[in-house]
Amino acid sequence: MAPKLGISVIAEGIETEAQRTILAAAGCDFGQGFFFSRPLRAAHFEIWPFSVI
Repeated sequence: MAPKLGISVIAEGIETEAQRTILAAAGCDFGQGFFFSRPLRAAHFEIWPFSVI
């Protein structure tokens, strides 16, 4: 329903590749969770994007 309304869908709590794959196939535009990264301190957050490229 959200895509038809032009609304992005964000999935929370993604912990495995299988969950990410299923959610992407279901139309989720964005996701967050331990699969991508554990919580980071602010100092690490600033450099994290450059460490995964």
